[in-house]
Amino acid sequence: MYDYLNESFRNEESLQYILSIQVSLNGFSFCIRKANDNSLLVFKHTDLKISNEQLVARRLEDWIHEEELLQKKYKALELIWMGPHFTLLPDNLNEEQIFSDTIRMLFPVQTEEYAVSNIEQLNARLLFLLPTELKRFLNDHFESFQIRHGVENLIRQNEKDAQEKQVRLLFDEKELYIIYFDEGQLKLCNAFSIKHANDAVYYILSALKQFKVTPKNISAYLAGKSVFLTASCEMLEKYFRSVDYFVPSPSATSGLDQKTISEYPCLFNGK
Repeated sequence: MYDYLNESFRNEESLQYILSIQVSLNGFSFCIRKANDNSLLVFKHTDLKISNEQLVARRLEDWIHEEELLQKKYKALELIWMGPHFTLLPDNLNEEQIFSDTIRMLFPVQTEEYAVSNIEQLNARLLFLLPTELKRFLNDHFESFQIRHGVENLIRQNEKDAQEKQVRLLFDEKELYIIYFDEGQLKLCNAFSIKHANDAVYYILSALKQFKVTPKNISAYLAGKSVFLTASCEMLEKYFRSVDYFVPSPSATSGLDQKTISEYPCLFNGK
């Protein structure tokens, strides 16, 4: 059973499609898109509660074996990881030693497993940690793949976005990612652990206070999934000029409503 299945999807044409898989401790999702126009063909989400990152690869392997479509060959495969340990670096810093030194200085988790995405619009590289077993599983089971991070689509802007101050909030259950733009310039991109909707509001307002901006002059856009999201949205409406769902643009996902698209902003990418 799929959350969305386009009637034009053909099993035998999988080599003409792109498969995207999103992985977090709170569940797995996948979508299949046409390679030529990025239009959505299949989407499915599976809710899970995984106690720690060491178990992700095992659960992912079981899930892939359960999903027939995930065992086919595709034109391209991308895996989107949701994890709080990431940082942006200038794009001219592109050496393994620099990445290793950055990991040791910034992150409490000691691991040599990481991935790097090139964010051309920002002239930056997004460095993020990966569970060791997950990286090993991907290398063992797939010939080629691209690894991306769940914040990537939220740190990209279009021309319309560049004209205003705005904050983008990505929820992944008890993790909150805050991205703040000031007229096209990325000022903040960070992750926080939350245990209540009040925590989300506190971190957002505290972060903006550092930049001496008034929330009433800012638009807030929410994405992701969390038990705290609805309550957070209602509370944020008291502080911000407007509160709405974040939807990647351009989007070729006409079969889904905006709320569903906003729950997976990197899975439904506009590339």
